[in-house]
Amino acid sequence: MSTCDVLVMDSGSGGLSIWQALTATMPALETFYLADFNHYPYGEQTEAALIDRLRYLVGRCVEMWQPKIVVIACNTASTVVLDALRAQFPLPFVGVVPAIKVAAAASRQHRIGLLATPGTIKRSYIDRLVEQFAAHCTVVRVGSSELVHMAERRIRNWGEESVQQQDDAEQLTAIIEPFREAACDQVVLGCTHFPLLRAEFEKALPEAAWVDSTAAICRRVNALWAEVATGEAGLGGQERRAHHVLLYTEPKPAAGADRQRIAVVDEQWRAAMRRMGFDSIERFK
Repeated sequence: MSTCDVLVMDSGSGGLSIWQALTATMPALETFYLADFNHYPYGEQTEAALIDRLRYLVGRCVEMWQPKIVVIACNTASTVVLDALRAQFPLPFVGVVPAIKVAAAASRQHRIGLLATPGTIKRSYIDRLVEQFAAHCTVVRVGSSELVHMAERRIRNWGEESVQQQDDAEQLTAIIEPFREAACDQVVLGCTHFPLLRAEFEKALPEAAWVDSTAAICRRVNALWAEVATGEAGLGGQERRAHHVLLYTEPKPAAGADRQRIAVVDEQWRAAMRRMGFDSIERFK
């Protein structure tokens, strides 16, 4: 396939939560997913590094596959790079914004949580969202990189049980304890990795609603598709059998304990991606 309808990008597997929703609601879309393991995780990168990296990756993808719509499936990257990308490329870009507005409006106790990466919860754009939409609420912020790595491990075992899951469940429960202590009735998943762990969150804290932006992103992509598509299959269309390509950049080498904190591209990971629904898996060059 030389072109694609929608390109979804993230620094690892987190954006797969959005990719899954898009392909479920718009099954005829031809998609590419780019997992930039070489710069994983984006939440720990500087703003300058993110802008340079995403400009390069988008430029190469536009050159090779001419995507019609690009989804930056990362909260941090969306707030940092979208303006630069829109200025450089004549394409519709869709970003991710933590659903603070939705959670604040739905909270009966006026106590909401924000679960994101440590870098994201400290960024000024979060302060602006809270001030604009949740000034009447107590907002409990929890930053966790370990949950990102946990989601990556979960992806490696997609569709299968893992002995690691019990240990992960205990650690996850401890990480989100501040939300229980504060009696939060809404918790915003401010990282696209975290919806991959939704079942675990709901089991650990069932009294809270776990909120993310996935549905809003799907609605936005569908609206844009109606504008850019010319004679293509639209929402729910079955005129063709969609083809899905997974691209990845090589993870940086790590040793010792850090090996458990990075993505590993091996046959186990490839098999999991095939079970998820990808037709081909290619190294991004």
